[in-house]
Amino acid sequence: MPRLNPDALTFGTYTSSYPPVEQVIAAAQGLEAAGFDHLWSGDQLQFQHPHRLWRPELCDGAVQNPKLAAKFALQPLMSVLGQHTKRVCIGQGVLDAIRRGPAILAQEFLTTQHFTQGRAIFVLAAGEWKNIGPYGYSHAKRDSRLAETVEIVRRFFATQEPISFAGRFWTLEDAVVELPPFDGVPPPLWVAGGGPRILEAVGRFADGWLVYTPGGVHGRVERIAERLATARQHAERAGRDPAAITCGTLPLILCHPDREKVERWLDHPFMQWHALTGFPFGRAWRDYGYEHPLGDDYSVTLQGNTATMPLERVLDLCRRVPRDMVKAALYWGSADDVAPRLIEEVEAGVRHFALCNYVGFLSRADAPAAIGELREIARRVRARFPDLARVPTLLSGPARADGRSGAGTNEPGTNEPGVAQP
Repeated sequence: MPRLNPDALTFGTYTSSYPPVEQVIAAAQGLEAAGFDHLWSGDQLQFQHPHRLWRPELCDGAVQNPKLAAKFALQPLMSVLGQHTKRVCIGQGVLDAIRRGPAILAQEFLTTQHFTQGRAIFVLAAGEWKNIGPYGYSHAKRDSRLAETVEIVRRFFATQEPISFAGRFWTLEDAVVELPPFDGVPPPLWVAGGGPRILEAVGRFADGWLVYTPGGVHGRVERIAERLATARQHAERAGRDPAAITCGTLPLILCHPDREKVERWLDHPFMQWHALTGFPFGRAWRDYGYEHPLGDDYSVTLQGNTATMPLERVLDLCRRVPRDMVKAALYWGSADDVAPRLIEEVEAGVRHFALCNYVGFLSRADAPAAIGELREIARRVRARFPDLARVPTLLSGPARADGRSGAGTNEPGTNEPGVAQP
């Protein structure tokens, strides 16, 4: 069964999740043909950016997709992508642990694993209020709820027999999920986030840890190594192999070969808003000598309905964003600027990159050149780590005692850098 090799150095990006279906399929197949290692899609009812900012006179992407969050549901989308591709892995970027119970999550993950022939990567996170609160769900104790959910999902992966569980959020009595894993190998389960409770859950139950950069680590790449070490310490205490936990990042970037264009885009309201939401809390701005317009305690994960915020209010906040903070919240520039940042992440322990380039949101005409620049970034990073670049991207064969598959494979294009436009 082919699946992502946790020890390989791989590059992926976000693929189209907007209607029509034919566009989604064509985009995924094009990215696979380009040598992409994995494709990613998000699970958003509301986008991180205000929906009223998404208009043709401001964002060129709105010409083709008039509604910012009019995207297909994640699990069916992953299954469709799996049926229309042959080699690329299909990643979740990411799914919250609140709107679905652990049994449903386990069943959906196992189903998607079958439809992707074992190539899916499942990533659970605590969830953002904008996708939870407005829809009648409780956002309280979200990190603890995530940790408990991951534990139960992992137990469902391990058996088709009934399980019972008495926890803080879930009580199960002889609950059963009978769908077996594809080829008998449990799906890879990653956890996203960075808090103490989440890192403990990564160590005890997960196969991988995912964090967005640079904002998720406050621009300090050494925090990746520190948090990965913490997760692996928890794994060791739980009797697991610490080295079996892989690390991925979701780099948020603004990259194009024409650096002057990138400099101009830094002043775009879409990118200014990213600076407002690109760190876990507003207090991170103080590390750069600025005060967040919405205060130290502001966090896009904990408050705010982005679907209804008035445009006048949005633009007023954007005008109050210093250019330095836009730069701090992104990896920006050409390959000359961005590749060294990713090299630093590899040195900190990162092995998998789910690249998210904002260029396609701002200018569809510039997206092809931006894609080429991402390919150049991947080439440079691989060249810097030739030993890692030689590690097969996919594993195949029966699972080993540590939970991984057996032999490695290098199918055509497997170790070629892949990139995509939003």
